[in-house]
Amino acid sequence: GGPDLAAGEWTLLPMAADTAIAQGPCRYTVAAYVVVTGAPGTRVTGRFHDLPLKTKKPSLDLRQDAGVIGKDGTLHCLFTRPGDLVANEQLKLEVLADADARVTHRLVRGLRWSS
Repeated sequence: GGPDLAAGEWTLLPMAADTAIAQGPCRYTVAAYVVVTGAPGTRVTGRFHDLPLKTKKPSLDLRQDAGVIGKDGTLHCLFTRPGDLVANEQLKLEVLADADARVTHRLVRGLRWSS
């Protein structure tokens, strides 16, 4: 399962024990698969961000539109991003729905290597 998504509020997705997908220093490419359930027609978007642990000010990437929840009440989303993280910087993913919804499954696949 996953978190509930309150309408119009960005929600950090936990990926394991916390919300970090990767921590620098490194280069990476990731794909996050997220299943969202809710009312048909609900639009879902996501955005990655780099979070410097010292300042706690996220980079807030551009939104990635995942589409709308279908007639069956389910939307399968895919969010991707390549990038670089410096030391003490983390990669995180947030999801937004325009109506109340729920993340029922999430999975991250990626490659990480030294920068």
